[in-house]
Amino acid sequence: MNMAENEKKQAPAKSDKPGKETQAPEEGAYFPLFFSLKEKTVLVVGAGKIAARRALSLAEFEANVLVIAPDGAGQMDEMAREGMVRWEKRHFEDRDVEGCWLAVAATDDPAVNEQVVRLCRERRILVNHAGDKSQCDFYFPGTARDGNLVVGVTASGKDHRLAAQATRQLKVWIKQLHKEN
Repeated sequence: MNMAENEKKQAPAKSDKPGKETQAPEEGAYFPLFFSLKEKTVLVVGAGKIAARRALSLAEFEANVLVIAPDGAGQMDEMAREGMVRWEKRHFEDRDVEGCWLAVAATDDPAVNEQVVRLCRERRILVNHAGDKSQCDFYFPGTARDGNLVVGVTASGKDHRLAAQATRQLKVWIKQLHKEN
């Protein structure tokens, strides 16, 4: 490829509006979307380390987090004691998805995770399968937050290390920004 062809390939896409240019998204890039979880029921099936991390993220944004798992990590016990989540220590049942706004399948049992995904898809409930990104309707972004200022970071499932590095740097930047204002 010669230099002119390379420049043309890297040039921003032209908008249909005069004077406006837009960057063409990379194939597979995810659209960032922010919405309120306040008082919405979110189901987390599983209570291990990954499930606990996901439940904590959701609880920090005021979701009503319902955890279904017969046992799990100490962190989940602590969140339940503090009232951050409601943990029903039992096996998942089909009826558990009813009334949920979104769900997380994060057990160590692939059959249960697949069952959660299937039921949620049948009921048009957004679902995240912690062990299989191809079964996810959404990803958990890296989050940098200071009060109501929230920055979400994703590499669209393609480079977790890059997204984690960007999140760490944004957390530092947000703290500095807050101090300056």
